Amino acid sequence: MKKIKVSIIMPSLNVAKYYRECIESAINQTLCDIEILCIDAGSIDGTEEIIKEYAQKDSRVHYIHSDARSYGYQVNRGIELASGEYIAVLETDDYVSLDMYEKLYRLAQSHELDIAKGDYDQFTTLSNREKMHTTMRLFNDEWNLYDRVVYPREHDRLFCEDYFLWKGIYRREFLIENNIRLNESAGAAFQDIGFMQQVLSYAKRVMYINDSLYRYRVDRDEASTYSPKVLMFGWQEFARLFDMYDKGCDLYLKGLYIHMMRSYRGELYSVLPAVNFDFESEYVKAYSEWFTAKIEEGLNLGIISVEKDYYVSLDEEFDKLESLLDKDAQLRELKKEAAFREQEDSNIASMVERCDGKDVVIFGAGIRGQRYLKKLDGRASIVAFADNSIQMHNTTMCGYSILSLEECVNKYQGCWFVIANSRYSEEMVEQLINLGCEPERIMV
Repeated sequence: MKKIKVSIIMPSLNVAKYYRECIESAINQTLCDIEILCIDAGSIDGTEEIIKEYAQKDSRVHYIHSDARSYGYQVNRGIELASGEYIAVLETDDYVSLDMYEKLYRLAQSHELDIAKGDYDQFTTLSNREKMHTTMRLFNDEWNLYDRVVYPREHDRLFCEDYFLWKGIYRREFLIENNIRLNESAGAAFQDIGFMQQVLSYAKRVMYINDSLYRYRVDRDEASTYSPKVLMFGWQEFARLFDMYDKGCDLYLKGLYIHMMRSYRGELYSVLPAVNFDFESEYVKAYSEWFTAKIEEGLNLGIISVEKDYYVSLDEEFDKLESLLDKDAQLRELKKEAAFREQEDSNIASMVERCDGKDVVIFGAGIRGQRYLKKLDGRASIVAFADNSIQMHNTTMCGYSILSLEECVNKYQGCWFVIANSRYSEEMVEQLINLGCEPERIMV
């Protein structure tokens, strides 16, 4: 028998709607020496039947029943059963590029890596069945660790930036030797936090490549990130990690603290608006107090410091470490941010209402253009994108043609134009008027 190079663990629960696309991306990998461990937690929507169908057709596919509805338990079960040299986790509402595991395996082999990882695309599916992708890069020009072997403990920032386990592959013996496992809490929320803190703490050789290989779905309404319980989910992970450290696990304590601060800030700012900014809420009070106490503990021990506030910074002036310890400061800034977002949402809702049922050209094929496409999808009849960049003309985005503004005005007479650019909106409106478009058909 051939040696299994990568074991792909696919935990599932009621994802029949997405499962075929996911498993097809696994069985059609350019790396053939793989096994696919489909660990289902008692699906009742047809997922189990789909798995068994593929298992009958492909001997590399294995159906495994999970006794617990726990993402952590399912992945841990896969680690125990895997026979591959490396392990990957493929979440079953996502999919991967067909060369993902070959690229990462070759990289891991040639550099003797504990971990090899790529980047990923967020995607949503539009009503025309086309997918809208946004590539999420781990590094930027100011902080770039691509294409070189790194020792994570020499790069503190990795511990609060690299927290998705599914972007890479992990040497199985490395996981077994260090007893690295996921938290087996109920459901499928945030367990990769604990896993990544462990692997980054123990790994000696890690490499990241500047290539997006994983496709992460963001249009699934039931995803755990939309729950008001996210602060509790985060607490479950970090409380477990600190307990492991206290019991002698050689976790990188500074990395643990800085990820905890970043995570707490993000989860708190997600939950508070949903509970009317009430720190006494059952979703906030106990968890906020625990996180605050741990941050103060880290400051008192000298593990973290106010001067290193970039660990929690999200490029906003108020995003300082002190604000995580000051409820009044948090509330002021949160309410300010919430008011801004409410106004922005109101403006977009007004745009969507005015465009409802109309033929629309989106003027601007950048990130804002994609955002407006997503908002207008299914409400307006999008006919094309217009853009001033000659290089983009006669190309497509999400199934829609990108044309010159002149061509759009001539070809789609009577349609509405939505300006998808904030910096040059006045000039773009003037362009349209000069080409004969009535002002009432222009939306900024």
